[in-house]
Amino acid sequence: MGWSHAASFLPGFAVDAATLQSTLEAGFAFAVLRDSQVAGRPKRGGAGPYALRLPSGDVIHIFVANDVLSADMQEDLENRCGAGHWARRTLGSHFRHAGPLTLLYVDGHQLGSNAMGEHHFIHYLMDSEARAVAFQPTTLEAFYNDNRQPLGEIELLPQELAETPAQRTLRDALHDLMTEMSLVFAEAGGDDAWQRRDRLFELHLGHEPLFRSQVMLQRAWATTAWLGEAPVQHVLDCAALAVLLLNQATQTDLSGVLLDRLPAAEAEACRTSLDRLAQSAPQEEAARR
Repeated sequence: MGWSHAASFLPGFAVDAATLQSTLEAGFAFAVLRDSQVAGRPKRGGAGPYALRLPSGDVIHIFVANDVLSADMQEDLENRCGAGHWARRTLGSHFRHAGPLTLLYVDGHQLGSNAMGEHHFIHYLMDSEARAVAFQPTTLEAFYNDNRQPLGEIELLPQELAETPAQRTLRDALHDLMTEMSLVFAEAGGDDAWQRRDRLFELHLGHEPLFRSQVMLQRAWATTAWLGEAPVQHVLDCAALAVLLLNQATQTDLSGVLLDRLPAAEAEACRTSLDRLAQSAPQEEAARR
């Protein structure tokens, strides 16, 4: 029989009109985009749904995820702040500006790669903490079934794929760090280092520092592709943690490789991240024991 999908989730893609036309023709009831991908939303419209008119004349319904809130939630999740703390500090203050629906998204496939138990943040947020600040969790399909009338018409913004100078500088710094880290990783891991890394989740190695350093550097590298929406600090935090984990596993300090290539402001922010993460490492290690 198969599974009937109601929506196409596209926040991580450079979406154009042809993509949305294919989504509509594939039978999806609606699509999900980020607020940085569209223009024309009413001030208090929230996540929608909205109507988006395609060049063909067809109309597709769109839900819009909140970039700022989603990035803030991801940062708190990775810094091991509690769901209740984030809900009271950030989500609660958003309520008076929210429309009928607020849509958040998180990289679900990365939950647990930064710290064990990250999924608990999402569980408690949905189970109790969102309700405590006046939000009622729901699913998009259930909400859409009760609210099919669009709140307005929006436009799709063209997606520029060219790197900005800031992205290029940061990517170059990460490239140098990745080169040096890969050499250390290959030497420490032996003949089958890369095969062992690829079997990370199969082997359930959890917090093994040498492997986690690779995960965090890959996350920092990938995140530069959407710097327009994600805070640069998130990328720097991931890279800093990768450096610290490698140092913990092999006593090899590559912080200079990263700091020397970054502009002054980003280098100082990264240095602050290194200091903060280094101070928190002993407590995390003690907690795991």
